[in-house]
Amino acid sequence: MAKKIVTVLLGLTLPLLLAASIVSPSAGIVLLPVLCAMSYYFALHAGSWFFAVVSLPYLGIGFCVHGFNPFIVAGSAAVLCLTVPCLLHRKLPVWGEIAAGAAMCALAVCTVLGITALCRSGTITDVIVSQYAQSARDSVSVWAAKHVYARITETELGHAKLSAADKGYLSDVMAAYSAHVARELDGSLWWYLTGFGAFTGGVAVVGAIAVTRCRKQDVCPTAIGELRLGRNYLFAAVIPALCFAFLAFYEPMEQVVRTVVNLFVTLPTALCGITLLYHTLMRAKGKARIATAVVFWAIMGVAAFFYEWGMLILGFIGLADVILNVRKLLDWALE
Repeated sequence: MAKKIVTVLLGLTLPLLLAASIVSPSAGIVLLPVLCAMSYYFALHAGSWFFAVVSLPYLGIGFCVHGFNPFIVAGSAAVLCLTVPCLLHRKLPVWGEIAAGAAMCALAVCTVLGITALCRSGTITDVIVSQYAQSARDSVSVWAAKHVYARITETELGHAKLSAADKGYLSDVMAAYSAHVARELDGSLWWYLTGFGAFTGGVAVVGAIAVTRCRKQDVCPTAIGELRLGRNYLFAAVIPALCFAFLAFYEPMEQVVRTVVNLFVTLPTALCGITLLYHTLMRAKGKARIATAVVFWAIMGVAAFFYEWGMLILGFIGLADVILNVRKLLDWALE
């Protein structure tokens, strides 16, 4: 009964999230991890063709509304590329499936933006910045731009601020916002792209399998709540990555170091933090699990919305579990 209720709730929410992503491409960036997770959940039960059911309308309707928008194209590509780990679902261990989902989404995002940059004879940063500058019809972008414009100084802006009643106010706001985005991306482009893509794909697989609550004979061989990184991971990945981080003192290597640490430390430990949360929330019995499933999805949505902070906090939780086996301590304390 609980599973049916959760499925109905997700079925009602999915088209709403898809519509919001089409209406506001900027909102689609924030919603993409949850959209992918819900798509993956239904694809596990209905078949991998379900990704096309979500991806093609996303791309087609988005093109009709906005024309060519790289954010929508990258989002629809990320959804569609999850077909690969879904097809390998029964052949890969769970961590392999998670890694495949993370790799495919990161590849999809980087490929779409890279091809767009080549076609426009510019850089990926240019593509992203120009898209934000042209987002005056995107209510979420406008809201974010006005928030940035209110905080920016006239010295940074280069001229006196305009008021909402002044002619050219919105153009000035969007230009200031795109310049702000360019500053944020400076030196951190690959950290954002690979990190967001891998986070999206990893969360999609973890979230979908977690809510499915599969049994051994069903879809996945290992309970998602028991997936954790052992202490060997500290020696195999964390310590080497931290040693590699010393290369950041050589400025040309700084962006490479941030990307490597993000992919090999922050993202895996963040996913471990997600499985720890699932392990804890799913201790509830009976109908209470409906509430805990909703809470789990809500946490995933908040983590996606506040991507940088969400990933960092989940990463610390996961790293603590790697070192101390927090879930074992919780089981002991709650017995």
